[in-house]
Amino acid sequence: VDLSETNFDEVVGRGTPVLVKVYAEWCKHCVALAPVWGEVARELEGELFVGRVDGPKNRLLLKRIGAKAYPTIALFKNGK
Repeated sequence: VDLSETNFDEVVGRGTPVLVKVYAEWCKHCVALAPVWGEVARELEGELFVGRVDGPKNRLLLKRIGAKAYPTIALFKNGK
């Protein structure tokens, strides 16, 4: 699921752990990771929420979560 500055806090605050990939469409490593990320989402469905953030479109969110490179993968639990 796509996460952005408008829905990130709501999703992370739900209580379910959230695994987030921060990516850029031009990043070759992000492109290579995309199919694997889809598999991870299917495998972990029901255990945790798997989402992605388009970094260039959500620069303020990147600063908030401390993402400095593409791709970045982060786990948020209990809103943090």
